[in-house]
Amino acid sequence: MSKTDQVLVEDKTYEKIDFKLTPLVKGEYVSCVFNNCDLTNADLSDIKFVECNFSGCNLSLAALGRTS
Repeated sequence: MSKTDQVLVEDKTYEKIDFKLTPLVKGEYVSCVFNNCDLTNADLSDIKFVECNFSGCNLSLAALGRTS
């Protein structure tokens, strides 16, 4: 996926989502809120988080290579 194909998500709130079942789409997330989400073993590589808030989330063993 080229950079031009990546998504831009702004001001979205994610509540109690299991990202093992629904992986995050590669792209840029701006001012998003993640509440009580399960990101266990999630591949967050090449995803850019700008001013996002993670509250009560499980990030155990999440791959963070090239994440900013």
